Amino acid sequence: MMATYCTAVDINGQKYSVPKNLPPNTCLGDFIRDHAHLKGTKLSCREGACGACVVSARLYDPVLKKENIVSVNSCLLPVYSCLGLQITTVEGLGDKRRGYHAIQERLAKYNGTQCGFCSPGFVTSMYSLLEKNPIPYTQDVEDLFDGNACRCTGYRSILDAMKSFATSDKTKVQIRTLPAGSNGCLKIPNDGVWYHPSNIQELYTIMKEKQDLKTRLVFGNTSTAIFKFDGPYDVYIDLKGVAEMFEYQIEDKLSFGANVSLAHLISILSNLKNHSAYRLIANHVQTIATTHVRNVGSWAGNLMIKYYHNDFPSDLFVIFECIGAALVIGDAPTGTTQSVHCEEFLKLDMQNKVLLKMVFPPIFSPTAKYNSFKVMPRAQSAHAYVSGAFLAEVDERDNCKVLTKPSIVFGGLSLKFIRAKKTEQYLVGQKLADVKVFQAAVNQLSQEIVTEDNLHMVSSVYRKQLALNLFYKYVLSVIPKHKINPRYWNASGFIERPMSSGKQTYDTIKSEWPLNQPISKIEAKSQCSGEAEYIPDIVRPPGTLYGAFVISTLGNAEIVNMDASDALKMPGVLAFLTHKDIPGKNICVPMARSFFYPESEELFCSGNVLYAGQSLGLIVAERDDLAKEASRRVKVDYKSLGPPVLTIKEALKHPARVKVENMYAINEGDVDKAMANAKNKISGEIEMGTQFHFHLETQVCLTIPTNEGFTVYPSTQFSDGTHAVVAQVLGVNRSSVHVEMRRLGGAYGGKISRNFHTSSACALASQVFNKPVYVQMDLNTNLEMLGSRKPFLAQYEVGFDDNGRLEAVKMIFTMDYGCHFNDPAIFLTVEFSKNAYTCPNWSVLPQVVRTNLPVNTYCRTPGSIKGVFVIETIMEHIAKVLNKVPIDMKCVNMPIETNNDLYSPGLRDIISQLKVSAEFEKRLKLIADFNKGSAWKKKGITIVPIKYDVGFYNAVFNVTVSIFNDGGSVQVAHGGIECGQGINTKVAQVCAYTLGVPLELVVVLPANTFINPNSSPTVASTTSEINCLAVSECCKILVKRIQPIRDAMENASWEEIISACIDKRIDLCARFVTGSPLNLPKKYVIYGATCAEAEVDGLTGEAQISRVDLLYDCGQSLSPEVDIGQIEGSFVMGMGMFLLEKAKFDFETGRNMSNSTWEYYLPTTKDIPVDFRVTMLKNSKNSTGVLKSKTAGEPPLCMSCSVLLAVQQAMHEFRKDNGEHSWVPMNSPSTRDKIALACNVRTEKLVF
Repeated sequence: MMATYCTAVDINGQKYSVPKNLPPNTCLGDFIRDHAHLKGTKLSCREGACGACVVSARLYDPVLKKENIVSVNSCLLPVYSCLGLQITTVEGLGDKRRGYHAIQERLAKYNGTQCGFCSPGFVTSMYSLLEKNPIPYTQDVEDLFDGNACRCTGYRSILDAMKSFATSDKTKVQIRTLPAGSNGCLKIPNDGVWYHPSNIQELYTIMKEKQDLKTRLVFGNTSTAIFKFDGPYDVYIDLKGVAEMFEYQIEDKLSFGANVSLAHLISILSNLKNHSAYRLIANHVQTIATTHVRNVGSWAGNLMIKYYHNDFPSDLFVIFECIGAALVIGDAPTGTTQSVHCEEFLKLDMQNKVLLKMVFPPIFSPTAKYNSFKVMPRAQSAHAYVSGAFLAEVDERDNCKVLTKPSIVFGGLSLKFIRAKKTEQYLVGQKLADVKVFQAAVNQLSQEIVTEDNLHMVSSVYRKQLALNLFYKYVLSVIPKHKINPRYWNASGFIERPMSSGKQTYDTIKSEWPLNQPISKIEAKSQCSGEAEYIPDIVRPPGTLYGAFVISTLGNAEIVNMDASDALKMPGVLAFLTHKDIPGKNICVPMARSFFYPESEELFCSGNVLYAGQSLGLIVAERDDLAKEASRRVKVDYKSLGPPVLTIKEALKHPARVKVENMYAINEGDVDKAMANAKNKISGEIEMGTQFHFHLETQVCLTIPTNEGFTVYPSTQFSDGTHAVVAQVLGVNRSSVHVEMRRLGGAYGGKISRNFHTSSACALASQVFNKPVYVQMDLNTNLEMLGSRKPFLAQYEVGFDDNGRLEAVKMIFTMDYGCHFNDPAIFLTVEFSKNAYTCPNWSVLPQVVRTNLPVNTYCRTPGSIKGVFVIETIMEHIAKVLNKVPIDMKCVNMPIETNNDLYSPGLRDIISQLKVSAEFEKRLKLIADFNKGSAWKKKGITIVPIKYDVGFYNAVFNVTVSIFNDGGSVQVAHGGIECGQGINTKVAQVCAYTLGVPLELVVVLPANTFINPNSSPTVASTTSEINCLAVSECCKILVKRIQPIRDAMENASWEEIISACIDKRIDLCARFVTGSPLNLPKKYVIYGATCAEAEVDGLTGEAQISRVDLLYDCGQSLSPEVDIGQIEGSFVMGMGMFLLEKAKFDFETGRNMSNSTWEYYLPTTKDIPVDFRVTMLKNSKNSTGVLKSKTAGEPPLCMSCSVLLAVQQAMHEFRKDNGEHSWVPMNSPSTRDKIALACNVRTEKLVF
């Protein structure tokens, strides 16, 4: 058959030719967005970890020898390696015009979207599965989304939506038979840079011809997820056409060609039933990367990453080295091959060589005992802290005698230590089931292990102990169960995670619908179809230029010289703008807002570098990728002013960096006297680290020059602040600047003031060139340049009686504001420091410190979470000292009456309800029994109450409501920003309810600074309420105007009434402005309680939140489904803060070392509570709130401290087994390494 040459990519059934002049590393995602002009596919991390870019690919699969459909990361695949593929994006599934796909409908129906930026990736991921399995197994759905991140929802609603397509009955699973396809009629031409060989001989020929050029062999290209700056390369060779490298063999010797993907490797090994080792290897490979990466990444590619980057934690290397797999290497110049083992492979010169296949040795005899383990920072999609693989020939009949030299291999300890060769030698002929032999082996292993420390690793103490514990787990898995004490049985494996589940309970009053009606967000379907437009999706005018920040690499320094000559030599690079190019003020905070911004912040550093990551200038170029590449070529010389100060404790050593905030201090009673007289006293300290906002839509802005000045499209929560800063920097009146904002792809406080840099720099470049300019930070720059949640230190001393009643409380709070004392939050921490408790003698001294970090800023519950966590920790500490159940002691310290609202129950009633619904007493006993019978897995349970004061602080918002002469359709323009919190949905429901019209008639417009001038930011979860109030008032004005016409036209329809109003020239446009204490809701209180249960593996530090019961007083919710989503999403974000999200900084330079998805770990779908039950309090009304409602966006995050306190309960159980009964604090975040070290596993206790 004659070959057909292919130079195009099929996207949604339409062929798009790929131009030859694209940069050779152009990714498929950029091509989809910029050339096919399909904006539903989002680009966020560009590291293959967030899933926003996922599309579905249909291709001929040489392993299956038929067509296959897989989900892929379009941010990683080069478009030149996608020629001939059939790609389906979210637009290809359905839209408003053609009708929505069932997946889009289902995700919207289940309230699975909030900001919606991640939704298209979830949809296309599920589509890829359903195209192969129309009715998939439920567990397959649960496993599918390890590469899809959502910061908003908490995942439960998404999983429920997707599992609604599945079955838990394996006999009902349906698998579609895909067509055979073709493997020989497609030929991709070589273009001088990209080459597409069809067999090994062609590959060798190309490699020989190009042997003097820098060449990259490409299969899945997934290594760029981590090592994105490898290169540049002169030649790219696509291996996907080399048929021989897809071959595998299961007869005789098991072997796999280099092009066998990780997904296929898992599938093939899982189906081999002749030894359990194959399934165990497959299970381990399942933990590598993500589903979308495994679909296209090959095992050979994984090993090549290890070859080029020896510090890469390759699990495959550990496994293959353990089992003695042989790697077959081809030499292009000679055409010969050689076979080596993994450790030898790392020492080879791979120039002009290629990895061809891997051969398993015939090792898995009936006496062979294999197991491997991986301990990582979260449940899935993360690199290993430590991985271990073990293989031994064991005679079970002879007390597990080791017959031959075993294999003991580790990853993550040291580049110098891979195999435990001395321990291997010792074990030959020894009997593993003899505890003395095992202890001797552990001692030998302990002496043999070599560890090393670097900023990317957790402590060497933890990793060494973890290696010993993994060896212990292996031995337990080998020894017959009847020879093991039952207390140790469950230690051989990890904590098993059941299927996720959830339950949501709330009231709804049908007579008041559409108010209080449980509906999906009004934008949900457009978000699920990719139709919802975000700032990066706005069509950019021809000639648009692009900007990229140049940031400092050293903190606490002076700039000696900046040299942009190498960058400016690049064709298409136009300028490097610095502080000298600013016509207005080099200040990027609104100067008029002095309470929030008492100090000026520079847009571009003028000489004194305060922190690593500070913006030094902006490169302007003709392409986005070109601007970012050029920004890395700007050379900066620094003069260090000393080591950067990066922590609170270090800052406290420098008085000039400390500011005491006496105005917020609490001084009640005589604390010193009461403390001196108290029978019982405790003291301690608690630290809380930062938390990155991690909005998937990074900071972005588009500025377009107009006749009147500039139209600015920023991703901001604070349009008025952006308005002011842009005018300030440009040196123009604010009337020359128009700011428009439709929606945000996530925010969480990170876009209140931290978008000012991006917007003002973008506008400056637009002014300089008089052209449209687009600036979007890449994720790494976003995380390095801009601040995050403010770190915090609390020191406390507490006196109490034998019943646990507080007699004296003394606190010192210290908050890290970063390099400027802006975005104040310490007063909020003081305000929430009591939570629901009383004490006659209470003092709080608040202070703030200045460090060499970016300005730390507001992040969801910026101050309240700290106050609540500290006092809850104190209460747990007291309960531990008195040996009491914490919630009983907490109730002792609550006032008798905790609620003055007659329409809502008090906190004690809520706790009582929760105890019953959560079966607290029963579970408390079950957990006690479990802990007695289990040595290395323990459980903990606790209840955290919440008293959350909500105020409105004179917030200014303008709202306009207009009714049109077309039958009475309605438009609403309000001052809030849709961040995913559902403000538009609530506004529309309130409008429809107040006017008495169908919800479908109401349309909500984007916010802008003309309709909403001089506004407040969208913050503190109160903006929805305030704007709903203003909409209600507008509608009341309109109803009053319409009423005479309605009275005169009895039984007339809405359309007829509006038509008559138009005839009578009645003004059908109303405006209302909030801001006066007279027209804002009164302050109110939210009560709630959470019961959290955790299970901890003391050998690894793994912590699983087994169940969460959350009871929350939402008043009479304006929109129950929206509020449920806010509660769940807020809680899970808090879980991330307390258990996962650790930021690391280089103490020499101050650089953020957690500036990527592979170094900073958000919660994933398997890090949420296994069983998540949310109840909104029934029969509750907020008598002072907006239409009887209460907010839901922030208080649940405060309630999430319950998960860490439950983990702490379990941790203390481990220590109790050691005879240690003292209190051990747990800081935030308590990552798995911290939990394990707190459990204090002792090597001598590793027995069976």
